[in-house]
Amino acid sequence: MVADHEAAINDALEAATAEAISTVRDGAPANLDTLAALASAIDNDPDFSATVAAALADSIATEAAARQAAVAAEAAARSGADAALTADIAAEVTARQTAVAAEAALRAAADDTLTASIAAEAALRAAHEARTDNPHSLTKAQIDLAPIGLGRDDVGALEGGVVDANDRGVGFNEEGQVHSGGVVIYREDLSADRDEVAEIVPFLASGDGKTMIGIREDGIDIAMSQEMLDRIGGGAGAGGYTDPAIFLGSGRRVFNVRAGNDYTYATTQLPDGYVSDIVQVVDRETAIPVSALPLRHVAVTGQSNAGAGPGPAGQPPVAGTLVKDFVLRANADDYASGSTLRLPGGANDFVSASEPRLANQAQAPMAMIGYAMHMLDRRAGREIPGAIISTAWQGGQTIDKFFPGVFPSAPGSESPLYENLYAQIANAALVAAAPYSRSVEHNIFYIQGEGDTNFTSYLAQMTDYIEDVLPTFAAVASGGATPHFFLYQTQTGTAASIAAMGSGNAQLQVARDFLGAGVTLIGPMYQGPVHDNIHHNNPARMMMGEIAALAYEWVRIKGQVFNPLWQVAGGVTRSGAVITIPLQLPPGTSALSFDTDWVADIVDKGFWYSDDSGSPPAMSTVTISGTNIVVTLAANPGSATGKTIGYGTKKTTETAGWASSRGLVYADTGIPSPYHGLGYAVPPTIRHYLCRFTETFA
Repeated sequence: MVADHEAAINDALEAATAEAISTVRDGAPANLDTLAALASAIDNDPDFSATVAAALADSIATEAAARQAAVAAEAAARSGADAALTADIAAEVTARQTAVAAEAALRAAADDTLTASIAAEAALRAAHEARTDNPHSLTKAQIDLAPIGLGRDDVGALEGGVVDANDRGVGFNEEGQVHSGGVVIYREDLSADRDEVAEIVPFLASGDGKTMIGIREDGIDIAMSQEMLDRIGGGAGAGGYTDPAIFLGSGRRVFNVRAGNDYTYATTQLPDGYVSDIVQVVDRETAIPVSALPLRHVAVTGQSNAGAGPGPAGQPPVAGTLVKDFVLRANADDYASGSTLRLPGGANDFVSASEPRLANQAQAPMAMIGYAMHMLDRRAGREIPGAIISTAWQGGQTIDKFFPGVFPSAPGSESPLYENLYAQIANAALVAAAPYSRSVEHNIFYIQGEGDTNFTSYLAQMTDYIEDVLPTFAAVASGGATPHFFLYQTQTGTAASIAAMGSGNAQLQVARDFLGAGVTLIGPMYQGPVHDNIHHNNPARMMMGEIAALAYEWVRIKGQVFNPLWQVAGGVTRSGAVITIPLQLPPGTSALSFDTDWVADIVDKGFWYSDDSGSPPAMSTVTISGTNIVVTLAANPGSATGKTIGYGTKKTTETAGWASSRGLVYADTGIPSPYHGLGYAVPPTIRHYLCRFTETFA
């Protein structure tokens, strides 16, 4: 290869020399002018030709060496690439040979495994066919399923039958039914006529024709053995399955029915999932809860807001089977209004409060309180003993009309409010005792005072009622106990003539006087919207039912003293123009709020100030500070006498649908509203609003 490079170099030198000579020759004309200079140079260098020849030789040698080095480098690179390619090809050949060998080994192993499995399966089948002493194994005859005819066990000929080694067989009889020993599996054509069969169609029967499993139009019947019936029903041959249909009435789901001579018991499940035992008298449809706790009597009495009050369209009453069997009413005299006198002994059973006989009873306060009690029990996970509700009411009655002796003095012109309440308390106790052997816890809920404007006289009469009249109900009450007296701070209306009333302040005072002694003030009523000038609409009645049920829970279930949200009596203080009103929060609450989403807005949040100066300063601000209300006046009233602060007791802002005397202060319990949870338009949580009050201070 080196010789080839030398030859190439010589060729290149010859070519270069020839090219140079040609260039000189071709350029001779242009260079004639330089001949003199050239001659001079030649003269100066006697060895000029040798010098030029030596320079040319050096240049040619340098070029030849460079070209020889480049050719050698290229040859070396190509030699390395050829070696790498040869190594890669050898490695790939080796890998492919290894893979082919592995695949061949796997195929051989799989063939061996398959051969072994086939052999094992054949051995298992042969062994299974040989075990003719096992009554549950397949014999060769069963595997082959050779059709044979049988005539045994007095069942006639069986076709398509199979037998075991002990001559036990199964086959089809002439009617196409499967027959084996003493059991017949019937064949029923599912044709159009099938659904017209009224009796049981046997599906599985014993040899003597007794149906073991049969088909009805509405389901399947299973005939159980006497032993099974005894286990279900109590044993000794006397037990058995009791048809739920013997538990009379509708609108309830019952199971586990137990029948007795005088009573029928069952377990029921309410739509909200609550499960309880209930009992009814044989041949009657009413049922009440089974409980060792007393039934709760919600006996409402008062004026028109205590009774009827159908609201306008769009405010539907609560109805349906919300509390079937758990909120009850006596079957007579439970809703007393007008001049008709009710008497003890007029009722002999209860009826469900979910089935009102009068259209407007469903949203009466008695029902709203009873329903709310039930739902709060349910939310708290307590046993629900059941409630009895009743109402003795008449519109436009002053407090003196609720005392005994009023009705007999003028029959036909007065309402027997006391007498009817007395009869309702008696009847609740009588019916609970017989036939149900239950005791009763009596509670009176009082809603009255709209027309009583004199504080002093109303306070005196209310005190007399609590001290003298209330204990008389113990004579007919269950266990001889005086009913607990719950009262609302009465409603005010939208008209100016009934806006400033003394009854509200008197009710507040009497509640303080008898706090913890059988008297509980539930709270005010102004937070409930009205559908006319003074009567609550249905959502308002729901709200009133919730706060009553919550007050009841604190007092009667938890055994604690309940106070509404009210001002600390005598606690108002003043520093210059700043008046501080300390409030006492109800149990279960911890903070005050101003209503911004429910009650219609009112000037100064419902507060007012007056004194004897003739020009009392106006209010600048009303704020909350902890559990205090802070009222800042526009000026310091100084030494003015008769300084008075009030809340919700003067007509301030007349707004359609709301009491004119109202306020915006409340304490939120955080307890979800049961009625809001049912989809009704009431606040989402139960709120205690501040009681209306008037207080003088220095």
